Amino acid sequence: MSYERQLQKRWSVGAEILLNGGTPEQRRAGAGVMGRYYVLPRKRNPAPLAGWYVSPVLHYRKFTEVMLRTEDKTYMTSGARLRPGLLAGWQKQLGATHGRGLVLDVAVGGVYSHRLGADREDTQGITSSVFAESVEVDMRAGIGYQF
Repeated sequence: MSYERQLQKRWSVGAEILLNGGTPEQRRAGAGVMGRYYVLPRKRNPAPLAGWYVSPVLHYRKFTEVMLRTEDKTYMTSGARLRPGLLAGWQKQLGATHGRGLVLDVAVGGVYSHRLGADREDTQGITSSVFAESVEVDMRAGIGYQF
């Protein structure tokens, strides 16, 4: 879930929360903040918060993940990451009147996943690169409502 607030004609700020359910053994949660600069707004009847944009982002993610499950034991890892990055995206109103209605938002970019503290592991030496510190591709798509 996210919220975006227009500051000026081409600038906005936003916040988001992530709750990725599943079983108690496989969960992710987090929050983030972002800025957006709309580089190419629509030429005809420019709508607010619509068009191509660039967006610096800063996300916090907490995770718990099952690494291996045997008959008598479950091996897990958990930890937290800070993820600064940059996205490029496009947002379009879907049949909306000027500034109100549904919007489609898609973006792609890169983030650096930085470990916050030591991960808690009960993995018996099993390792995974899924949660390693690394540069990652971040893709997102969403439908929202402008009001």
